[in-house]
Amino acid sequence: MEQKIKIIAGLLFGITGLLSCENDVGPLILDAPSGPVSFNRDIQPIFDAGCIGCHDDSHQQLDLRNCCSYQELWSSGAGAPYVLPDNPAQSKLYRHLTGDLPLMPPFGSLPEYEVNLVLKWITEGAEDN
Repeated sequence: MEQKIKIIAGLLFGITGLLSCENDVGPLILDAPSGPVSFNRDIQPIFDAGCIGCHDDSHQQLDLRNCCSYQELWSSGAGAPYVLPDNPAQSKLYRHLTGDLPLMPPFGSLPEYEVNLVLKWITEGAEDN
C-alpha cells in the first residue's frame, strides 16, 4: 500500500511540475508567420476581427478598416501617431492592447499571441507590407 501511495504522489508531483507556471514557456504557436511580420497578412486580420466593430468610418479618431488603417495609425486623430517603432512599448496601439491605456477591445483583451504579434510588428519597424 505504501508503495502505491509513493507512486501516486510521484505522479501528482510530476504532473504539477508540468502544469506549473514556472515551466510555462508561453503559448504553443503552430501557425506563426515565417520571417518578418506582415501588416497585410498578420496585423490587418487582427484589426478586422477585433477592432473594426467600433473603429470603422464612423469612429472619430481611428478607422482601422482595410482601406485606410495603416495611414490612420500614423496620422489620424488627436492621438496620432499610435505606433512608435523607436519605442514599441510606449506605442499607443500596444498600450491599448495590453490595458496600459483603456483596454481595447473594450469587451476583452485580444489573445496574447495577437498582442505579441503587434508588438513584434512595431519592433520590426511597423512596415506597410
